[in-house]
Amino acid sequence: MSLVGSSPLCIRTMEDTPGWNAFVQSHSCGSIFHTAEMIRAFDATPQFKPLALAACQPDGSVAGILVATQVCTMGALPNRLSSRSVFFAGPLGIEGPMGTKAVKALLAHHDDQVGNKVVFSEIRPCSATEATNPLYLDSGYESHDYINYEIDLRQTPDQIFRGMSHQRRNNIRANERRGLTVREGDPDTDLSHLYAHLTESFTRSKIPLVEREHFEHVFGLLPRSRYRLTIAEVHGKPVASSLHLIFKDRVYWWHAGTKRIQGITAQASLVWDAIQWGIDQNAKVYDFAGAGWEGEIYTPGVFKSRFGGQRVNVRRYRKVYSRLRMNIASAGYRLARPIFSAPRRDRDELRTAFNPS
Repeated sequence: MSLVGSSPLCIRTMEDTPGWNAFVQSHSCGSIFHTAEMIRAFDATPQFKPLALAACQPDGSVAGILVATQVCTMGALPNRLSSRSVFFAGPLGIEGPMGTKAVKALLAHHDDQVGNKVVFSEIRPCSATEATNPLYLDSGYESHDYINYEIDLRQTPDQIFRGMSHQRRNNIRANERRGLTVREGDPDTDLSHLYAHLTESFTRSKIPLVEREHFEHVFGLLPRSRYRLTIAEVHGKPVASSLHLIFKDRVYWWHAGTKRIQGITAQASLVWDAIQWGIDQNAKVYDFAGAGWEGEIYTPGVFKSRFGGQRVNVRRYRKVYSRLRMNIASAGYRLARPIFSAPRRDRDELRTAFNPS
């Protein structure tokens, strides 16, 4: 616990804040990435180091919280040249001056704690509602336009289906004709399928993938009602997987991987299944969780755009602590990316996985 200057606020860790989850649940912008269970799942994974802080008033009530995670998936580089601090959801503050003061104090404390340990920090608001926040600019973060798509789940399934592009509807129908089915996965027995599909997709994209233990921790620590693992199969053989999260009224696309099979667009059917599941859960929003920087041609973003959701600018806010380290890190990432794009120990499983021929 530490005091904030002459302010009545004090900074506490999540574990020292009994009302943490209640605050997240009651806040209009509270997300699953703020919850204690998700923070603990990240903390149990060596590549992640969460910093979860609360700014509390003298009576112990919470005025604001912050959750940032130091991420280092490029083990080939020293942490100070490969780590970044990512806010998978923005800081939360109560209404009024005290909430403003709390968020400012939390951001200052965060920057003081991690500024010499990471290359940069990035705040990723979860929705357009929280996307524009002058407090981030006042704290030295630069704003960048970032696109997302959201589907209103208060419509009927037929209305949502008719709102999709002609191509996307045809993908889903063609999948059914060719024998693709979607089932709910079992986290105990289907994690190997999920991770094999993620490995294949991440390897193609040359993006580092977190170790599979992270998903074990997620499945072990999050209530089953907070996530949905789904497996797409063709004639009984797994070809794609997705992992969605749900919290309050929002369903989040979180992780997805697929094999490339001619004539099959398995992820289209997995998204369609998740949309219908979200409606059954009385959720209001299907959140595609990011579709790329404004102005860039981003293939996953194009894929997401064809489901007929609303295009929103959720922005991202970034603070670079050292331009020199940033330049070195960028160069090192470009060199190491093809080599360290996926965990080596799972490549044998990938090579023996489903063969569409």
